Amino acid sequence: ISTLSRPLASVDVATKEPRKAFKERADICAVPAAAVVGEAEVAFVLARALLASTATPSPILLAAVLACPASAINAINGQAVFLVAALIVGGFCLLERRPVLGGLVLGLLTFKPQFCILVPIALIAAGQWRALLASGASALAMMLASGLMFGWDLWLRWLPLIVENFVSPSEKWIAY
Repeated sequence: ISTLSRPLASVDVATKEPRKAFKERADICAVPAAAVVGEAEVAFVLARALLASTATPSPILLAAVLACPASAINAINGQAVFLVAALIVGGFCLLERRPVLGGLVLGLLTFKPQFCILVPIALIAAGQWRALLASGASALAMMLASGLMFGWDLWLRWLPLIVENFVSPSEKWIAY
């Protein structure tokens, strides 16, 4: 998340009073921040349509995906929404026919920390126990690979921070 050099003017949602935003805040307005959600949804729907189509996607649908403003925004901003959408759609589509492979694919989503929590919850809710174990194995393999490639120092610094945030979350996150 980008850090601002000085807080921007904002509004307290509960009291409707003017106030300064937190420095850690990356957005200056709720509309551009909400655009990220919209982009992800468009990417998800288009990826789902591509997968639901025949074995070979239609050129018109493929052109629609590439011409979609969300595609350009994600490419320019260096976002991984298409990768995330492909892993989500691909992983969940594989669950019925090949649950272990679907779980392995869903485990790759752990490069985005929120999916470390969301994917297991979804798999438990669906009763996909083999996929849950496979996603855990996939996530563990990614952790081991990153530690071997980039060193263990980042993991050793990250784990205490996560525990600290669970035990005593910062006021800035509770305010939202």
